[in-house]
Amino acid sequence: MYKLFHKIFGAYTLRTDSKSGIRLVNRLTKEKILFWGLKNDADGFRIKASLFSCEPIIKIAAAEGIPIEIIRTTGVPFVFNKYKGRYGLIIGSILGIFLIFFSELFIWEVNVTGNHTVDSQTIIAALEKYGVKRGAFIPDLNVVVAEDDFLIENKDISSIAINIKGTYAQVDVLERTYPPEIEDKNAYYNIVASHDGIVEKVEALNGHPEVKKGDAVVEGQLLINAFMMGELGTYRLANAKGNVYARVTEKFTISIPLEQTEKVFTGRTKTVRHVKVLGQPIDWFFDDNPPYEYYDMTASQEEKKLFGFIKIPVEVAEVTFIEYTIHRYAITEEEAKRRAAEAFAQYLNRLTDEVKSYECDERFDSQKNAYTLTATVIVLKNIAVRKPIQIIP
Repeated sequence: MYKLFHKIFGAYTLRTDSKSGIRLVNRLTKEKILFWGLKNDADGFRIKASLFSCEPIIKIAAAEGIPIEIIRTTGVPFVFNKYKGRYGLIIGSILGIFLIFFSELFIWEVNVTGNHTVDSQTIIAALEKYGVKRGAFIPDLNVVVAEDDFLIENKDISSIAINIKGTYAQVDVLERTYPPEIEDKNAYYNIVASHDGIVEKVEALNGHPEVKKGDAVVEGQLLINAFMMGELGTYRLANAKGNVYARVTEKFTISIPLEQTEKVFTGRTKTVRHVKVLGQPIDWFFDDNPPYEYYDMTASQEEKKLFGFIKIPVEVAEVTFIEYTIHRYAITEEEAKRRAAEAFAQYLNRLTDEVKSYECDERFDSQKNAYTLTATVIVLKNIAVRKPIQIIP
């Protein structure tokens, strides 16, 4: 406690010779002057004195004819004296110390554990609605109410525990486990068409097929019936199952204008930084207006750390504007045709169904000054989908 007191209010280390030191100590004891830290070695006789007792000790030494000198000073007053005249630094230091202590009343960080399918950022964003967020004033937080309100509106979380540990909000969640969907054994289904098409193959695993190869069908048409005729001419109900493959027509269209534009980057960039302290933006001196007419933009965000490893409640977001100009140029019909064919080839590669055939119609539209490719693509697709049926007793 005494060490802290002297660190705050200041202390001196005084030195005299060994012979004079004994006389000085005896006189200080007689006068009841505070001192401590006696040390006598080759460097001389040393004692320590407080900011308040140093001057009386020097006066007594002078009256006794004892040579004495100050060899060291410690404490806050001497630090300020060292930087005398540099008031900005002093005020900044005091303000920094105050902010460190004051920031202990706020949440610096929100950490989420226990989640596997629900993203942590989703949970943190939802908690902000209930006051649990970076920069929240801890004495005003009602954790129990926040937990209850969160669970009411977030059905994918079955339980949540919010623990305030110093300046950190530790959020432990338990995600809701949903039972697997169980097929209703009392339900019955027909198989109907998902697309228009020409039937190519019918695989009726259960139920009665209503179509055959070569039949034209429309979307929603019955393909496999759940009602099956028995040996005695009566009908029984079953769950229709199976696959029906049909030739389905798909359309592809692309238009390539002969007048093209492209980006040409100028090499000029401008970076703007935004600072958040305890979740609050400090943007008094920042201009958000884009500096260029045409630009691309990249953004990043970094949480600052003191000495590279101590987390502090400061975030710096960086936005970089990259300027470009619009360059206009013309292409030939042959180049437009090549680009259209390339785009169509990429479309065919993306198809997951088997391509049976395709026809292309290519033409140049002089009014639009563009080359247009329109394709009709025939694919083999499984168009069978289950549709529940209602049995009215």
